[in-house]
Amino acid sequence: MDVPERYAACLFLNLVVIVETHLSPAAFLDAIHAIEADLHRVRDVAPNTPRTLDIDIVSFGDRIVSAPDLTLPHPRAHTRRFVLQPLADLQPDYCLPGDSQTVASLLKTLPSKPSVARFHSPQ
Repeated sequence: MDVPERYAACLFLNLVVIVETHLSPAAFLDAIHAIEADLHRVRDVAPNTPRTLDIDIVSFGDRIVSAPDLTLPHPRAHTRRFVLQPLADLQPDYCLPGDSQTVASLLKTLPSKPSVARFHSPQ
């Protein structure tokens, strides 16, 4: 995957969290949108452009969802090093729903650029 020139000098902080919830995927998405709104996320910018905050649901258990506002697992998760690397750090043997390869295996198929480095907080 080539990085568009406009992003070449940008640094992004990406992370993966694993949570348990009693919410449905749609209600969980609503909750995430509320968090983004509370943190002043602006949703009316062009797709795939840099923004101050972007929370994605990568997967939701073993569910496969295809709805106008939510697709699970995330349709491009398997092509994004910035998603797979932190996910593999937490659960290398996890398979995205509908995929037979582990995230660690998927990660090995991706080009090394753009690179992903582990963030270390200054002490």
